[in-house]
Amino acid sequence: MAKHHISSMVVKWNPPRNGFVKINSDGCSKGNPGPAGGGSIVRNDQGKIIISYAAPLGCMTNNMAEAMALKIGIEWCRNVGITELEIDYDSKLLVDWISNNNDPPWTLWDILNKIKYYLQDFDN
Repeated sequence: MAKHHISSMVVKWNPPRNGFVKINSDGCSKGNPGPAGGGSIVRNDQGKIIISYAAPLGCMTNNMAEAMALKIGIEWCRNVGITELEIDYDSKLLVDWISNNNDPPWTLWDILNKIKYYLQDFDN
């Protein structure tokens, strides 16, 4: 019988700078592509939840779900007039694609370009 090693680590949310809000976002799919979902939580610098959502996103890849979840959170912040925004994300690929450090698959160009366009509206 195989032995499994189980480990754990403490994960702690760190608040954004004073006057900023922070988006924590995640997306996933069951299969690649497959049924997908995503969500975001937006909190102020005191940790107070401003909004949170989780939603089905249709059939897509895991990377597309990650990007869509972030795009929806950024759209909401933009639409309500938030100008000071920090983003906390667990997908290094997505961070690299948004930062132009890596070429994304063509299937993500539209979503990533929309995210980059929206980010121009924020002060940071």
